[in-house]
Amino acid sequence: MKKSMAMLLVLVMIIFNASFAYCETPAFRKFRRGFCNILTFHLEFIHQMEKESAVGGINRAMTVGIITGVGMTAARILSGVYEVVTFPLPVPAEYKPILNDPEFYWTEPFSESATRKEK
Repeated sequence: MKKSMAMLLVLVMIIFNASFAYCETPAFRKFRRGFCNILTFHLEFIHQMEKESAVGGINRAMTVGIITGVGMTAARILSGVYEVVTFPLPVPAEYKPILNDPEFYWTEPFSESATRKEK
C-alpha cells in the first residue's frame, strides 16, 4: 500500500510539472506555487532551524529556530491552501506571491531565477 501511494505521488508530481511546462500564465503559476507550498511546508521547519544555527549556533537553533520554524511552517501551508483555492482570481494584485522569501521553498540552484538566463 505504501509503495503504491509513493508511486502515485511521484506520478502526480511528474504530470503536474509536465502539464505546466508549456502553460505559464500567472494564474497557473499561482496554482503551482500553492501546490508546491502544500507539498513542501514541512521542510520549512528544518530550514529555519538550519538558518538560525548558521547565524548563532545550536542554542539559537533550539530557541529562535523552533519558533520561526513553526511560524513559517504555518505560513507556508496556509498560503499554499489560499493560493490553490483562489488561483483563478487575481488576488493579491496581478497574482503576486504571498510569501516572497522565497516564493517557493527551494532556493538556489533550483529556483527559476537561477535557471532563467538574463536577457
